[in-house]
Amino acid sequence: MSNRLSVFLFEVFVCCAVAWTQVTTATFAAFARVPISPVSRVPIRPGNAGHNAFRSPGSWTLDFSFGKNFAITERLNFQIRTDLFNALNHTNLGGPVTDIDNVNFGKIFGTGGARTVHVNARIGF
Repeated sequence: MSNRLSVFLFEVFVCCAVAWTQVTTATFAAFARVPISPVSRVPIRPGNAGHNAFRSPGSWTLDFSFGKNFAITERLNFQIRTDLFNALNHTNLGGPVTDIDNVNFGKIFGTGGARTVHVNARIGF
């Protein structure tokens, strides 16, 4: 039994300032469930949508770290350090809903994590 979709029309969208949730519904009408035989209740043919046909929008983060070492004595030093993960706080969108039976098919609801800052101190001897 195949649970792959059939693709009738494939268009590539470039997302800039427009959210992926605002892509026209006509595009998602290009996807359809494979017809099921009324007698055997199994799909008539396998779907033609490949594995991982849906991809999430691209994501990128900038991680940044800086620190300072202080010599207290000859054998004792102190280090303070700060790590910033996703330093520019760029929003990374999650993956679209891929269940064709869901009313939210093709919409994106999740995002990646926000900026995280770690501050640590260390004494070495």
